[in-house]
Amino acid sequence: MAFLTPELAAQVVTATTTNAEEASGALSRAFDGEFVVKAGEPAPFDPSTAGLSGGGLVFAFKFGDEQMLAVLPAGTGGAPHRMVPEWTKAPDPTGESKLSTLGQELSMLFLPDSLMADAFEGRWVDDLAAAVRHAEPAADATAAPIEIAQGESLAALTLVWPVANADAAFAAAAAEPALETAAPEGPAAADAPAAPAASASQPLGIAATPEEDKSQSKVLRWKKPAPRDLRDLPPNVLSALRVMVPVSVHLAGKKIKLAEVIDLGPGSIITFDKACDAPLEVSIGGRPVATGEAVKVGERFGVRVQKMILPEEHFRTMLPAKKA
Repeated sequence: MAFLTPELAAQVVTATTTNAEEASGALSRAFDGEFVVKAGEPAPFDPSTAGLSGGGLVFAFKFGDEQMLAVLPAGTGGAPHRMVPEWTKAPDPTGESKLSTLGQELSMLFLPDSLMADAFEGRWVDDLAAAVRHAEPAADATAAPIEIAQGESLAALTLVWPVANADAAFAAAAAEPALETAAPEGPAAADAPAAPAASASQPLGIAATPEEDKSQSKVLRWKKPAPRDLRDLPPNVLSALRVMVPVSVHLAGKKIKLAEVIDLGPGSIITFDKACDAPLEVSIGGRPVATGEAVKVGERFGVRVQKMILPEEHFRTMLPAKKA
């Protein structure tokens, strides 16, 4: 009986949603960062839309005779924009252990408990598209994207199943670049086609500028309906919501003479021009956000919010352009 069928997609979404926090912890331990994980929408596998450009990590999960790939693009640019750290390209024994442990944890957290992988190898490959192609996905293969955010960086780890030969993803991806760059030898070299001429906008021997590369870069945009609550937000926004901010409550305040401060001691009473039942002001990061009343929560102090304070509006004066 086959287990890696298109019907597995719903169970992958359920398992990922349930284990999202544990999966975030597994990635954080392996890559030394703070990650947020969220299940995406499964769909039939399409290499042209799977986001497999460039290099990244490939994990091969084996379940007896059935096999699956987990593909994580490295991201573009340098740290902190790369999702996958540089050490994964040539890991030392400690790094290899980290990748093996991460593969085992992801195979358990992204899949239902009824599926237990026999093998979970993970390696860096320079060409994700070539790696997946040589693993031979089935004609009816399914892709389940899992959105991963680290700060402002966003990527998608994609589960692809079933594949015929997961091990070929590592061997073929490593060999293919060498075949493409090998120079022809002997008489065949004379018949080799000439290299294409450089375009007029980019002279020969001059690399493209970052500005030129930006025009070809892929921009991630939110294409789903507007979120109705926190669960619908993209993972990079959820990551920002985990930032710790200071919260304080202002009881009262006034100015007194320095001589009165010197006279303060045990038993001294300071009076304020504020009624006992006046609302307290709640501030976050030094900015007032609400007012409320003091309440007792068990043996602790609390504030019941009664009114929110909207942020100050900032207006910019619009003036007509000056005539020359």
